[in-house]
Amino acid sequence: MEEKMKKYIVFCLFALCLTGCESNKKNIVDSKSIFKSNVNEVLKIVENDSKIDNKKNYYFIKNKKMNVRKFDIKQDMYIDYTSYDFSNYSFNDGVLMLDENNRTYLSIYSSEYCAVKDYMSEDIEIYDIKNKEKCRLYLYNGNALYANIVFMGDEKSKILYTISNLYDENYAIYTWYKNDNVVENSNHPYLVISGADKANYKVMIKLQDGSSVMTDIVNY
Repeated sequence: MEEKMKKYIVFCLFALCLTGCESNKKNIVDSKSIFKSNVNEVLKIVENDSKIDNKKNYYFIKNKKMNVRKFDIKQDMYIDYTSYDFSNYSFNDGVLMLDENNRTYLSIYSSEYCAVKDYMSEDIEIYDIKNKEKCRLYLYNGNALYANIVFMGDEKSKILYTISNLYDENYAIYTWYKNDNVVENSNHPYLVISGADKANYKVMIKLQDGSSVMTDIVNY
């Protein structure tokens, strides 16, 4: 009798395990499906907005909102506008943009998944967020991160500015060097130079996925 009871208990535990495993698989599939559906909704918003505005704007998802970066002709510069509330979505961050042929690039991330679509791709690919090779976090344009320094201003107001192929410079950590010494509090894409004496400057750009690049030295 006791042996039959033991076998019955083992059978019940096994059945519960199978049920639980199938339920977890279903939850994972549903979660992934919902994420892709939400990404497609965002893509439609960007494509429709671009048709109405007739401009190639940039879209950045941060803090449960999507900012639209538009070029202001009067101020001759890009300005960010907060246009869409994504508090109901699970997105952590992302970037979307259209090229001159109305092809869309996007990379959107949640705590579980990433969505990636290149300009030449037809479909949106969804991957587990742990797959860093596929989830190219903090993307830049091209096959490698690059940057250089340009001089802005005049003799009285000297500013060095970093030109790079980052989609969004806010994703990067900047470390400026003056004569090989770290400049304190210099985590910006630009550096204001003080003093009349010339010096050698360079900047390291480091992304949160671990990749980095150091610019060539400039002398100002």
